[in-house]
This record gives sequence, C-alpha cells and structure tokens, in this order.
Amino acid sequence: MTRQQLEQLIINNLPDNNNKEISAQLLREVLEAFNDSKFHLDEDFLQNQLYQLNQTLQQRLQGLPIEQVAKLGTYDFGGSGTEPVPVMEDPDNIIESVTKTKQGNRVLFIDVTFNLPSVVGRDIKVFGLIPNGQSTDSNITTTLAPRLVDGVFEQANRVRIAHRRLIDGDVKDHILKIYLK
Repeated sequence: MTRQQLEQLIINNLPDNNNKEISAQLLREVLEAFNDSKFHLDEDFLQNQLYQLNQTLQQRLQGLPIEQVAKLGTYDFGGSGTEPVPVMEDPDNIIESVTKTKQGNRVLFIDVTFNLPSVVGRDIKVFGLIPNGQSTDSNITTTLAPRLVDGVFEQANRVRIAHRRLIDGDVKDHILKIYLK
C-alpha cells in the first residue's frame, strides 16, 4: 500500500466521527495497514537526508546493536567448589560456558564466558527469576565488565555475577536471564 492509498484509507475509514460512525473494525483496519506500511520509511522524502555527519537515519538505525538474550539455570545454593550451570535458552549462541562457585552459605559467584572475543563496553543486564512464581529470596549484582588487572582485561569475554541469598531457606531452581546489547 502506497502512502497515498494509506491516506485515502484513513480518510475513508476515520471521518470526523461527528455521528459516531467509526467502528472498532474500521479502526483496526487502518491501524493494521499503517503498521504494515512500516511508516513508509523507504519512500520517505527525508530518506536521503543526513542524520549525523555522513549517515542517513536508515544507516544509523541499521547500525544499532541488537539485544541478545540467554537464560541460565536452574541452580541452587547447594554443592561445593566450582560446578557447571546449564544454559536453558541461548538462541544466538552467545554463551560458551557458565559455572557457579559457592562462597560460604549465602553467596554464589556465577562466571559467564561468552562466545565473543570481548564484552568490554557492551551493556549487560542480569535478572533473577524463580520458575514457580515464588518471590525472590536473593540479591543479584553483576560485574558489568571483565576484571581489569594491571591495566589489562583479565578475560575480555567473561563476567562474574554475585548472587547473594538474603534469607535462609531452601528455594531452588534459580534462573538468570542475561541481556547483552
């Protein structure tokens, strides 16, 4: 549908509505057509105008990083030493390995190694989940960049997540969801 056809559809289906003639179906039809048009960015008269220095808006939007998501778990605070943590979902194959290391009764360090040369400067967000809907009993903090040792990144593709249990109890099946941008 061209821009002109879309405008005509809006005029036909969405009049001034003084007589309450606009039905939900007519509105849905217009919104669906508008959405399908992708706002006609490809035929917009501004498409060749520069957005930033030597870059059009389309080039800028295509250059933005895509958010990648992985889900890790389930795990609990049991065990000792360093143990592997399974990867539940990783559609973009961004995770190489995950381990947990118990530090006392209430703290776990979860080391995530990414299938990427480096995550330095990337935006990383971590959320804790419990699959059966219980409220969380823990606090999760993240080292958002690899450790800097003597001015050099120790491992540029690894982050350490500290998972601290706030109360005693037997909550199991912890899951971490990682967003990497």
